[in-house]
Amino acid sequence: AEMMFLDEHGERVNMSHAIASDPAADSPMIWGATSAIDGLNETKWFSYSMSALQIRFPSDLILTSFSFTTAVNYSSFSPVEWTLYMSKDGIDWEILQDQKTPCEMPVTSRKSQWFPT
Repeated sequence: AEMMFLDEHGERVNMSHAIASDPAADSPMIWGATSAIDGLNETKWFSYSMSALQIRFPSDLILTSFSFTTAVNYSSFSPVEWTLYMSKDGIDWEILQDQKTPCEMPVTSRKSQWFPT
């Protein structure tokens, strides 16, 4: 799976300096959190407990939308509901997007639509 974000200029955010982590640390080693931002659609992040994926950027950003591509071999692992939070300090969190109704994923590409934040 791959996470993608657009900034306030509609440009895709460079993820090469971002750091991804899984606070529960319950992912298989080959499917760790860094796989969600490595730029490869062939890799995936997976959490047995469906824990949060945290992405830390090296500087403040204004994110206007996000999208993700899921693994084609395990459609049952695709996210269908989520909450996207943002924090400048890692303590106080603001909800950017709250998907409470199941989201349909395309069957062929596994790439989601762009969701506004």
